[in-house]
Amino acid sequence: MKKIILIFSLILMASCSNNEEEILDPFVGTWSYEKLIVNNIEKVLDDCDKKNKIIVNVNGTYISETYATTNGGNCEKRDDANGLWENIRQLTYRFTFDNEVNDRQLVFEGNTLTIIGIENGDTYEEIFLRN
Repeated sequence: MKKIILIFSLILMASCSNNEEEILDPFVGTWSYEKLIVNNIEKVLDDCDKKNKIIVNVNGTYISETYATTNGGNCEKRDDANGLWENIRQLTYRFTFDNEVNDRQLVFEGNTLTIIGIENGDTYEEIFLRN
């Protein structure tokens, strides 16, 4: 009887550890562009800008779908950008796209994601909502 309880306990512990390994990174999912803040000033996004989204896969890849308003006022989809992502430490993620590597701070609050970066001396906060 003690052997059966011991075996059952080992199986139960093994199944619990497998479930813990399946916890997804909070970044995984589909995120829609909501807001852009540059140097603490919110930029106005039109409906076309808000079609932009990031699809983040559990295997460390992402797809950035972007749209742009043409000179004629039409909203057109641009080519998708495919890249790699990696959680390198708490709230810091590394993105690789076209052989360029950038580290960004990501802040998760409920279904809101804020990506914070500095480029050319400007601080950018890109805010996304989980779909």
